[in-house]
Amino acid sequence: MTRRIPERGDSRHLIERGMSSVDMAGWRCGILGSASLIEHLRKEHRVKRICLTGGLASGKSTAIAYLKAQGASVIDADKLGHIVYETGTQGYRKVIDAFGEDIVGGDNMIDRGKLGAKVFGNPDELKRLTDIVWPEIRHLAELEMNSYEALYPDGVVVLEAAVLFEAGWEDMGDQVWVIAVEPAVAIERACARDGLDRDAVQSRLDAQLSNDERVAKSDVVIENNGSQAEFFESLQAAWEQLNQ
Repeated sequence: MTRRIPERGDSRHLIERGMSSVDMAGWRCGILGSASLIEHLRKEHRVKRICLTGGLASGKSTAIAYLKAQGASVIDADKLGHIVYETGTQGYRKVIDAFGEDIVGGDNMIDRGKLGAKVFGNPDELKRLTDIVWPEIRHLAELEMNSYEALYPDGVVVLEAAVLFEAGWEDMGDQVWVIAVEPAVAIERACARDGLDRDAVQSRLDAQLSNDERVAKSDVVIENNGSQAEFFESLQAAWEQLNQ
């Protein structure tokens, strides 16, 4: 049943530290003694997993900053998406196999501009790309979640993903939090923040899921149509409910 909320600092990605989550798992086993001990600890203490999403100018970044300040660890799906394209990764090879060697630049990295030209305005090709990239992002996110769970069994980990529902990642959390903002408010904020005209912002909103579609799949709805102070109050209420 959806709950509507009316108006330990940042943990860096283990993958970005130069040590893969798989390597970290092996390191933990060496310190703790055995994988069975880790499994026992997981059963005794399980990290709380939150999936957080919202539309354009909904306040996701502000919400993430608040949650980090409360001690939550955050996984940014967008940052993981960049890792998927990195040279030598499984995702890198899959994308090249699907779209051709001509998308590789002189630095041996995928040229996102050339790749974008192949999928822009072509729904079939875009789906072909997301069918590769989204499962890879999910795999990396699961590795990070499991690593956080072993290191901080009593903690909270948040997966932030703008395309949470589109990618089918909502089952990765114990709760799905949706930041909801009225379209008119989102347009005003996006125009002021990004210097875009109203028609451009409206087009971006039209391409996204609606508030109703997100809310229907959520566990907690946090509205952000008022002041930042009111938004923080709503976030605090949701956080306190989570930790009751």
